[in-house]
Amino acid sequence: RRALLQTPTTADVTTVAELRAAMADTAVGTVRLLNSIALDDNNGELPAVTRPVTVSGDTCASSSPPGCAIDALAASRHVTVGATGTLTLTKLALVNGAPPLSAQPWSDGGAVFVYGKLVAVDVAFRSNKAIADGDASAGGAVKVQGGVFTCERCAFIGNVAAKNGGAVAVDGDLAYVLDSSFSTNAAGALGAGIASDNGDVVVRDCTFDADNTAREDDSVDLYVGAFGRGLIWPFAVTDGVAGATGYNAAGLGVIDAAPFEAPPPGSVSPPPPPTPPPGSAGNGTEGG
Repeated sequence: RRALLQTPTTADVTTVAELRAAMADTAVGTVRLLNSIALDDNNGELPAVTRPVTVSGDTCASSSPPGCAIDALAASRHVTVGATGTLTLTKLALVNGAPPLSAQPWSDGGAVFVYGKLVAVDVAFRSNKAIADGDASAGGAVKVQGGVFTCERCAFIGNVAAKNGGAVAVDGDLAYVLDSSFSTNAAGALGAGIASDNGDVVVRDCTFDADNTAREDDSVDLYVGAFGRGLIWPFAVTDGVAGATGYNAAGLGVIDAAPFEAPPPGSVSPPPPPTPPPGSAGNGTEGG
């Protein structure tokens, strides 16, 4: 006997009920929002992602860039990506995510909690919060828990974490952040932009505005814990000096130059040029 392979379908959605049904339907491979949607049905976050699925908001891109919004109304996070799931977000805004103390597995990850794989391209994460568990909640927009987060041309605006990672917190495996911007994010502890207590964070060609705030200025952009590693490019570290050019990146872990390598799956950028030879001007310098 031969199993028949079902071709994934595309579902166009206009209501929260249609969005929930499409996310839960294993036959649906692509969910396309035709307008912005609020999670206003008192049913909490969307069904967990346990398969490959793409959610696109490109219908709204011309009138409301980057695209249609999913508004969690500060009542829940938007979605959890399970260990077997791959969620791809394109031209979308995730706004007002705020998991309650009862959220599973924890109240981390204001918009998305990631066990599996999350790919975000041209996505805005705005006004999401991980604060319900007092000073223990981390990852105001995204919490990576042993998963992989690939992010390109994203904007992290006004996200808040009670602990580390005002925008993004990593505890296991990898976050790859390319050509993205961070503004008005806040961490009650360390890393208003990104914090990695355990795992690798690759940051390439990103901008961190001076209005991001955390407990310590030298790691306000990127905090790396004892079991973490931060790989940055351009390789310039400011040590929290106002007006200096480079990343405010520090911590107990390793801060090093990001190697030139092909972007991970899901990225839309071409591979970067070869690594410059040692001693060349193209290697960058570490500021003090």
